[in-house]
Amino acid sequence: MTTGDIALLISILSVVIAGIALGWNIYRDLQRPTLRINFSVNEIIGTEGVVSHDNLIISGTNMGPGKIILNGIFLTKP
Repeated sequence: MTTGDIALLISILSVVIAGIALGWNIYRDLQRPTLRINFSVNEIIGTEGVVSHDNLIISGTNMGPGKIILNGIFLTKP
């Protein structure tokens, strides 16, 4: 193997690594954030019995990449 062949091999390897890095960055940027939301209706029970009436508990977990902005929640009581 001559020095020209080694230089060509290193160049090809560099292009392959750069291509993989570019592909990963594009894939990562195209992913959408995922939000998992849980609703539950609970009563808080203390040592003296039921402390409060039904409470609506809403929790959210960011399951994906990126930031998620919650704009608001609107609830009405029937």
